[in-house]
Order: sequence, then C-alpha cells, then structure tokens
Amino acid sequence: MKNVVFTFAPGVTPAAKADTLDEIRKWSGVATASPLTPEPASDEIGRIHLVQVGDEHATALVDRLRALPQVESANVPASRGLV
Repeated sequence: MKNVVFTFAPGVTPAAKADTLDEIRKWSGVATASPLTPEPASDEIGRIHLVQVGDEHATALVDRLRALPQVESANVPASRGLV
C-alpha cells in the first residue's frame, strides 16, 4: 500500500469535499480516503487529505487527482524509514 496526499483548493465547500471523497473511494485500488485529521486545527490543515491505495495504482491515482478542478495538489510522499 502507498499513501497519496492531496490538498483541496481553497474555497471547496465541505459538501463538495465529502462528495469528492465518496467518488475517490470508488476508484480502483483505493482502500481508504479521508481527511488527514478528523478535527483540523486550521482551514489549511482541513484541506489536506490522505488516500491509501495499492502500489500499482498510486501513479494513476495521483494523475487522476491532479486532473480534478477541486484539487490543488496531489503526490506520493517520500518514503521515510529508520537507517
């Protein structure tokens, strides 16, 4: 599984975010799609969301998210581990 982080554009309504997340959850390979934190401390953090997806679907998912007008950015964060 890979994590994909995406950020909604400023001004996207909570209802539009919920509709978009519902749609993303239906996409091939998606295990979960949710806000980064359920009770964000700021509007900026509230725009950040996380999708867990099968490794083989990650690149296509990022491309698909980037194509959505309500999404400002999407990427697969760099892997981090203990050295």
